[in-house]
Amino acid sequence: MTSRDNCIEQFRGKIPKEMFDDIVDSDNVAEHISAGIETLQLEKRQKALQIIAIRNSSNQMDSHSRGLDWGLMSVLGRDIFGEGVGDSVESRSAAILGDVHADVSDVLHAYNSGPLGLSKT
Repeated sequence: MTSRDNCIEQFRGKIPKEMFDDIVDSDNVAEHISAGIETLQLEKRQKALQIIAIRNSSNQMDSHSRGLDWGLMSVLGRDIFGEGVGDSVESRSAAILGDVHADVSDVLHAYNSGPLGLSKT
């Protein structure tokens, strides 16, 4: 067995089959393996962050003084009683939309766009 075959056999069963097939078909095995490892590490990190976010939202729902149903309402939308703790999905989406508008405003200003399209100024 060559060192390439040994390297490939080490990772058989440890990575997804699609990724393994790409590695076997490529000429630069080491580069594909390192890229695959980085991808798997990123996916693992994202899953961990999602679990943390779900746990925080669950704790926020449980801690609402008017019960779990109002806690769910405060997580998804506005808390009409003002008793919710933390951020809601609605406020997060508004903040992200505000960031996008701030990033795009320079571009729109450079193109002199108006409500009905481009203007000649």
